[in-house]
Amino acid sequence: MGALDYFLLTLLFFGAVNALQVLGFDMQFGQVGVVNLAYILLVAIGAYATAIASVQPAGHIIAVTYIGGFGWGFPWNLLFGIAVTVAAAFLLSTIAFRRLRYDYLALVLVSVGEAVLLLATNQTNIVNGETGIVGVTGPLQNSLSNSAWYIFMSLLAVAALVVMCIFYWRVESSPLGRLFKGVREDELLVDSIGRNSARLKSMGFLLGAACAGLAGGLLVLFIGGWSVGGWQPGETFIIVAALILGGRGRITGALVGAFVLMELFLQGGSLLKLPVSPVTLPVYQQLIAGIAILAILWWRPQGLFPEKKEKFLPSLNSRDVSKEKADQNVLASDEGYDLAQELKNIEKVSVLENLDGQMAIEISNLVKSYGGVAAVNGVSLSIPRGAFYGIIGPNGSGKSTLVDCISGVVRDYEGSVQFGGMDITGWPVHKISKLGLLRTFQTSRLFGPMSSLSNVVIAAHDQPGEKFLQAVFGKWRTAQSGPVARARELLVSYGLSSRENAYAAELSGGQRRLLELARLSIMHPVAVLLDEPFAGVSPIQRAQLTRRLMSLKDAGVTVVMIEHRLELVEQLCDRIGVMAEGRIIAEGTMEELRSDKAVLSAYLGSVGYDEARM
Repeated sequence: MGALDYFLLTLLFFGAVNALQVLGFDMQFGQVGVVNLAYILLVAIGAYATAIASVQPAGHIIAVTYIGGFGWGFPWNLLFGIAVTVAAAFLLSTIAFRRLRYDYLALVLVSVGEAVLLLATNQTNIVNGETGIVGVTGPLQNSLSNSAWYIFMSLLAVAALVVMCIFYWRVESSPLGRLFKGVREDELLVDSIGRNSARLKSMGFLLGAACAGLAGGLLVLFIGGWSVGGWQPGETFIIVAALILGGRGRITGALVGAFVLMELFLQGGSLLKLPVSPVTLPVYQQLIAGIAILAILWWRPQGLFPEKKEKFLPSLNSRDVSKEKADQNVLASDEGYDLAQELKNIEKVSVLENLDGQMAIEISNLVKSYGGVAAVNGVSLSIPRGAFYGIIGPNGSGKSTLVDCISGVVRDYEGSVQFGGMDITGWPVHKISKLGLLRTFQTSRLFGPMSSLSNVVIAAHDQPGEKFLQAVFGKWRTAQSGPVARARELLVSYGLSSRENAYAAELSGGQRRLLELARLSIMHPVAVLLDEPFAGVSPIQRAQLTRRLMSLKDAGVTVVMIEHRLELVEQLCDRIGVMAEGRIIAEGTMEELRSDKAVLSAYLGSVGYDEARM
């Protein structure tokens, strides 16, 4: 083979490995939303682990020190490198994933990467300092000719890329992939539909780490060594730029970004006879990456191949006027999906049985303080099964904080909370939601980049394909028909069938509220906590929402509602509690509360109350 042949094979190998790196970063950033600015650290760990599994102990070479040296052959050395990378990622996620905001998490991760780089550079006994590990023999390198070995390694890298693409495609297109994207958009919302967002985020992070370890292992087997100069922070920046260029959350975007930026612009640039020294080459590469990011953010911020909407069969991709008319008819009538009939087949039988003859929700002496100020100050409540209980009060009286404590959003409170006779004090949101105690939020929360249908389907429980092995190897596509059919029925019921394929972010305020309730309904609620459900809802949609809330009550669901529109509270609620200064100051029907002096004083103030009496 000539020099050009060797160059093209090398280019093919590095193209496949670069694509593996970007693919792994896309799983972490594009799927679960972790901005891992220490990503190149995971590639380096995979390379070093593969290297120490391949070479002999350090004692056989003078002045060389490193940990390990097992003398293993292929593929065990590469598998060891992947396993060590995943283990390191697990340790990193355990330390760093502490409910940090994503921008803070990015700073923590880049700091960890810098710290480990300094440690590896200065502590020569770990990976031989700046020199690194050399003398790694690639698979079949001693038994093949040089040209045949180059061909073999190039094909091995391409085969690894194909396998990982298929593997990731199965995950990305499955119900597990849907949940991954949900975690990326809103972790608390994922918890509120009964899934553990922390576990899902860690799973996506570890899958991305496995790809990084594979890429690092292949690199060290090809080049025969690895040093700290190969994993400077700027390397992560180039990978980030490639994914932004191609489009995150999509395999095609990761592959195109890696090829265009890392292969064509950076690797392919070596074809040009530029006066660039090895010292200044990384600077030029980072400059090119920076220019590419600025250009793509200006021209096409979603990337060359943006993330697609999830499609279901039969899909509704066209504007259907008849469906719009049907939605309008639903908004003006009581016809539609029968929630009571749906809840007859409820799967939370044990919880429902526990509620017979008991209170659905019991709160005892609940106290929650912020900075010495008690937002909730000794609240005790008993709400019977099937009741529609309203909570009213001035702004800042502690209503939303009370709901946060009951639902598990706030866990560090004093007192106790029971649901169906079960003590759920301090339980996390996802665990409480699994019992059927669900909630909505003061500001509507939806998965904006997902379609309306996906926003409902994602909440259906016990879907095949949500577990890792099911997602990769299972036949979950046919099992999707049940949840999708139920979700479509709910969209019809709530007058949203014509918006089935619209992004949730495109819906109006009222439509967003209706979609929230549709999502809640598919989870078979036992009790629901509604935080100002009528905020931002138009009069027509308000009437539709009122009817659907009444259907919850008719189905035997316990409802606790915070609302400022007193006429709606009076229309819907059997009993009402009034909060002021963190306490329940009165309970009763609206007629009883109108004449309560404490209630009037809380709403009007002492001066206003005196004027009202006059």
